[in-house]
Amino acid sequence: MDRYITDNNVVQIPGVEWIALLFFVAAWYLNRRLEGNNWSPWVVLPIAIMGSLMWYASAWSANISGGISGILSGIGAPASTVMGVICLLALVGTIADLLIDATYNIAAVWALIVAPVAAHGAGGFVGGFVREGVYGGLTLWVWGSVGELFGG
Repeated sequence: MDRYITDNNVVQIPGVEWIALLFFVAAWYLNRRLEGNNWSPWVVLPIAIMGSLMWYASAWSANISGGISGILSGIGAPASTVMGVICLLALVGTIADLLIDATYNIAAVWALIVAPVAAHGAGGFVGGFVREGVYGGLTLWVWGSVGELFGG
């Protein structure tokens, strides 16, 4: 699994953005089909979380994060701090969405799309914890599981 870790300790898996897109489309579709069921979060959110982890490992999310950080720096905002706050808010927003109404998960799924992009640009303790602890470790674990499931 070390081959997927870049020089700056970021997990990056070539071509994984398409797998992330597949997970997100499946989560969106199931959310629409299962809307209103009390057990829908137990089906939709694991799929969306796997999509979020794969999205974190894609070059697209890193490039989007780099562009947003560049814009923030260009206007004089502390990019790593802003990205850290956005990442933390997105992760807390996922939990809050589930606590408010667990039968409708679209806000949680969108937060799981935003959080990995912000994690790439987050700095400080939050950035290190989210990037290396949450997204880095879990992404490698899920990627290994997906590979085992499909014979990769």
